[in-house]
Amino acid sequence: MLRLFSASIVRQIVAITLVLLVFSTAAIVCATYYNLSAYVMTSAVSDAKDASRTMAVLYGASDAGVKVDVSNNELAGVTEEKLPSLGDHVLVDRTAQSIAGVATVFERQGSDYVRVSTNVKKENGDRAVGTKLAADHPAQAVLAKGQAYYGPADLFGRKFMTGYFPVKNTAGSNVGILFIGIPMEVYYSSLLPQAVLTILLVKAAIWLVALSSGTSGGVLAPLLIFGGALGWLVGLVLPGDPGFWALLGMAAMMGGTMRAPLTGTFFAIELTGDMHALVPLLAATVAAYAVTVLLLKRSILTEKIARRGQHITREYGIDPFELTRAADIMIAKVNTLPAAMPAAQALAWVCTTVTFSRSPTWATAPSPRCAWLRSSPASRP
Repeated sequence: MLRLFSASIVRQIVAITLVLLVFSTAAIVCATYYNLSAYVMTSAVSDAKDASRTMAVLYGASDAGVKVDVSNNELAGVTEEKLPSLGDHVLVDRTAQSIAGVATVFERQGSDYVRVSTNVKKENGDRAVGTKLAADHPAQAVLAKGQAYYGPADLFGRKFMTGYFPVKNTAGSNVGILFIGIPMEVYYSSLLPQAVLTILLVKAAIWLVALSSGTSGGVLAPLLIFGGALGWLVGLVLPGDPGFWALLGMAAMMGGTMRAPLTGTFFAIELTGDMHALVPLLAATVAAYAVTVLLLKRSILTEKIARRGQHITREYGIDPFELTRAADIMIAKVNTLPAAMPAAQALAWVCTTVTFSRSPTWATAPSPRCAWLRSSPASRP
């Protein structure tokens, strides 16, 4: 820390900038994660309530003894003295088909809730009929109060947004539960485009700040992120797997900005080992190379060097005439003569004082030039 304060002002500014970038990135990531998580949970709970209402309506249509109360388009209650004997799984299968998830009917047996009809599968693929709701499940405390429970849960190795709605008798006691579960992958997949777009925008902003600071920073990794994110987003509206378009975007961005289409192509091939993608990758990188050649004067790898005055050609060679500065070849201290000095004195001064070239040869042997000057008509008194 003491070395930082004793360093030059440039290093202090660079260090402070890097610290601010790290903290701002962490803050943006945390805020984005929190907002996206809250959005997912809100949407999932709303869908779970709709799914519970759907199952209750189907349950009421299948049994005349069931009373289903719906208030303000939300399920308010399900009343039945005793659950019927469910000899098949038609109800849960129809519900699962309607909500794109899973469904279960629990029956109250003593202090336990037992699955009597379900399409939830165990690890071996069988229906989980006869299994019990775990005693330590968070829904137990809520159901004991006669209320519905909605929240995430793991069922036999899969994550679901679940809903447990109690079926009560006329006395108000629970006789069973209508359960629905919606796979969380549905929400994760819908959330992915927003997450990719957020990463793209945040990374682009941080990269621009880093480049603008004038410090040396990474180029290849950000370019791969940009290309992959843009390719994946475009792949959502194009035929085929978005992951394949992400690979094309990475290779095209690398091959175009670095002016190295073959490098971008074989880099992607080495990552995936898929030789079938060779032709599409080569086409994408060559097209990107052509675009950058037409629009950019230099490769991104040499742009920063060029801004410092080191002009490097496309073939990564240095033209000495472009690098030569006037200050390097001109004489800074110019010899002058008084306007009233006679020609003879001026000639003597030139022969004894003036160096005609930076070469030591002329400086030590000016006699031939002096002889030429003496024979010139302009040098005669």
